Amino acid sequence: MTTLTNSLDQNFEFRNNLVVLIDGTYFGKYQPDSGLVIDADKLLVDAATINPTQIDLRRATTQVNSTTIKMLDGTTDDGVIFSAFVGADDNALIGKEVQIFFGRVGESIPFSEYLEISKYIITDVSLASNFYTIKAKSQEDKTLTPAFNEQGTLDISINDSITTVVVDTDEDIFPSTGIIKVGSEYMLYSGTSFAGALTTFTISARGYLSSAAASASAGEQVNYVQSLVGNPITLLLQLLISSGGGGAYDVLPGGAGIDNTLVDVTAFELIRSTYFSTDVFTLYLSDTDKLIEFIEKELLVPNNVRLIKNSMNNLIGLSILDQSGDSTEEIDDSITLINTPKWKISKNGLQTVVKVKWNWIEGLQKFTRSKTFKASAEILATYGEVTGIGLNFKGVQAGDNGASIASDRATRFLSRFSTPMAEVKLSAFSTAFKHNVGDKIRVTAKHLPQEGAGIGMSSIVELVNRSVNTSTGVLKLGFRFTSYTNVRDGKISPSPFLNLTITDQKTFEVPDGTCYKEGYALRLWDYSGQAYHADAVNVIASISGNFITMTDAWTTTLTTNEVLFFADYTEVNEEQKAQYAFAVDNTNFFTDGTKGYQIIL
Repeated sequence: MTTLTNSLDQNFEFRNNLVVLIDGTYFGKYQPDSGLVIDADKLLVDAATINPTQIDLRRATTQVNSTTIKMLDGTTDDGVIFSAFVGADDNALIGKEVQIFFGRVGESIPFSEYLEISKYIITDVSLASNFYTIKAKSQEDKTLTPAFNEQGTLDISINDSITTVVVDTDEDIFPSTGIIKVGSEYMLYSGTSFAGALTTFTISARGYLSSAAASASAGEQVNYVQSLVGNPITLLLQLLISSGGGGAYDVLPGGAGIDNTLVDVTAFELIRSTYFSTDVFTLYLSDTDKLIEFIEKELLVPNNVRLIKNSMNNLIGLSILDQSGDSTEEIDDSITLINTPKWKISKNGLQTVVKVKWNWIEGLQKFTRSKTFKASAEILATYGEVTGIGLNFKGVQAGDNGASIASDRATRFLSRFSTPMAEVKLSAFSTAFKHNVGDKIRVTAKHLPQEGAGIGMSSIVELVNRSVNTSTGVLKLGFRFTSYTNVRDGKISPSPFLNLTITDQKTFEVPDGTCYKEGYALRLWDYSGQAYHADAVNVIASISGNFITMTDAWTTTLTTNEVLFFADYTEVNEEQKAQYAFAVDNTNFFTDGTKGYQIIL
C-alpha cells in the first residue's frame, strides 16, 4: 500500500482532503479513498481555515478555537445545492454542530484514519459570489459570557442594623439563600420572597465576611455573591458545566452551561486526585462580565493548569503544565520533517524570586498573608535574584492549609522559571493530526538535544502552539520543555596539577573543590609523557572543601607531576555531560545522538 510518507519522500505529491459533518450530513472536498461515501452533489467543500492555537506558560488566557469553512453553493442549473440544504432560513444552521476531518486522497487512506481536527458550534452563515461562508467556534465560547450578574437596586434605604432588605427587581432572579453585597458590605441572607417586582431578603448576618455594616440609600445597587468552597478542580468543573450542562457538576445557580458530554470530566478528576486531592479553595464571585477571566485568574493560574481541547476525543480537557509525567504520543524521525528542527535556550522570562500572597479577606478586600520564596543557592549564584510577576491566590486560605499550598505553588513556579527556557520549533508533514496544544509529547528527533545529556532536558515536552495549513498539509508545532535534569552551561573542565596536599592514593587536594561533585568520573594524565596513565577511570566518592576522596585508589603513585582530567564523554555521568563541554568528532554528534557545540568563525 502506498503510504503518505513514501509519497512525500519520493515526489512530494499529495492531495489533502477535507470532510465536513454539518448537523449529521457529510460534505467533502474529494471523495475519501474508502470507508465513507459522500453523495456526489455534496462534494462542495472549498476550504477551511483554522486559527492557530497556543497557551502561555505564565498566563492562563484560554483561546477559543474557531474555524471558517467555505462551501460552494452550486448553480441554478444544478439546483443551487447547498442553498437547498440550508433551506429558506440561513439562520437555521446557527447553533448546529460542525466537525472537520482531515485526510488525503490517492494514498489508500480510509476515512476511519482521517483525523478529526475539532468540533465547533456554528455562529454565522453568509452567502456571497456563489459561496457560503460558515463561521464556527468551540464550546469554550460559552465561558466568554457574563455570570452571576443577578442584581437590583434598594427600594428602601437601610441603616446599619436592619435585617430586612427590599430590592427592586423585575423578575424573581435571586437564589433562595446566599450572600448579597450592598456598597462595600456583604450580607448573609436566609430567605427571600418576591412580589410586585420586589424581592425581600431576610438577613441573618450584617457585616458578613469581615465587612463593615453600613447604611445605604434607596437606589443603590445590590449584587448577588456566589460563595465557592471546595476542591479547585471540582469548582472548575462546576463553573464550566453548571447552568444547564447536566451531570454531577451542574450544581451552581450560574455557570457557562457547557454540555457535560463535551467536557472530559475523567481527565479533570484524574488530575484532581493525583495533584490536588486535599486542596480546598474559598472564593466569591459576583457580576463578572466574562466568566473565563475569573476562572483563569482564580483557578487556572494558582494551580498551573490550562483548559485544552483533548487531542484524542475533542473534548474540553485539562493540562497541568509543571508535571511532565510520561506520554504515549511521540514525534521522532519517522515523521516527514520540513527542514531541521530549531531549538534555543533563552533567559527571557527567567525568575528566581517570587512573592506569594494568600488568605484574601473578601470583606476587607485585601490579603493578610505573604511570603517571598527564592530558588536554590546554586541557581541564585548562577543567575542572581531576578524578580518578576507575583502570585496572588485569593482562593487559598490560612485555615485550609494555605501556607503549605502557597509554598507548594511557589516551589513549582520557581522550578519551572528559575532556569533558562528551552524552546523547540518544527514543521512537518504528519501522517497523524493528533497533537493539540496542551498535549505532552515525547520528541526525539535527531537534531534535538536528547534526554539526560547534552542540554540535559527531558524529552517530554509541552506543545504550546500549533498551526495547521489544511491546503498544504503543513503542521507547525512549538514546544517548551516541561522539566530539566539540568541546563548545560558548557563549562570548561578543570585540569589541575596535584601540587597540593596528597594524603594517600585516594585522597588529595585540588585548587577548587567546587568544580567537582560526587559521582564525577576522572582520569590521570602524565604531563611529562603527554599521555593518560594506565589507571582505570575513577569516580569521586566524596568531597570535603577542596579535598577529594576517590572510590578506588589510583595505581599510579600520585606526585606533583600528575594532572587530574575529566574522563571521556562516554565514561562520565549525565550531570557531567550536561554541565561541561566535551569534544566531539567530525560527525557533530556524540555517541548517544546528542548534538555537540559548534564554533562558527
